[in-house]
Amino acid sequence: MTDRVIHTKLENGTRICLRPITSGDEDRLRDGIAELSDRSRYLRFFTNLKRVPEAVIQRLADADGEHHIAWGAIDLDKENKPAIGAVHAMREGHEAKADLAIGILDAYHAMGIARMLLTALVFDCKRQGITALMADTLAENKKAIGLFRSLGAESVSVPGSVVHFQCDIDVMSSRLATLDEPKGILDVRTALSEMS
Repeated sequence: MTDRVIHTKLENGTRICLRPITSGDEDRLRDGIAELSDRSRYLRFFTNLKRVPEAVIQRLADADGEHHIAWGAIDLDKENKPAIGAVHAMREGHEAKADLAIGILDAYHAMGIARMLLTALVFDCKRQGITALMADTLAENKKAIGLFRSLGAESVSVPGSVVHFQCDIDVMSSRLATLDEPKGILDVRTALSEMS
């Protein structure tokens, strides 16, 4: 596991690490979801529930690196080292397509954490033969839609309350490889290249 930990800093100097999520992260995931604002929890889970079912926590922590690839970000400057963001790609069997999910704590929005986590996730997806990521987002979630479109995702649904995106892994990888902001993304790409 230690060779799969990436250390970097946010623009404000906060030290973070990115690493694959494991079954031992259930408490961190549970606490992180509880820390989301009601609005962010609604946009992420499409529900107004204050707490997500325990089965959801277990599923999010059940990442095997093949059928369920998941990376998390941890704030190293806080005493309890909380989870501040996560990305997941889940697929059935050895399908070439996987479902994408992203969650970032409100206090850490607009710091580039999603792009850093997606860089690591896409790296692992390519290694596992995943060629496309499918993502659903509410039509009102303009930030998520903007992120997906900036990474080359295409809308594959008729207009409605939920927008379905398909993201080609090679296109995402190419777009993420050209980013030089946030600065931490360079650390992520360097660390990943050393893991190849």
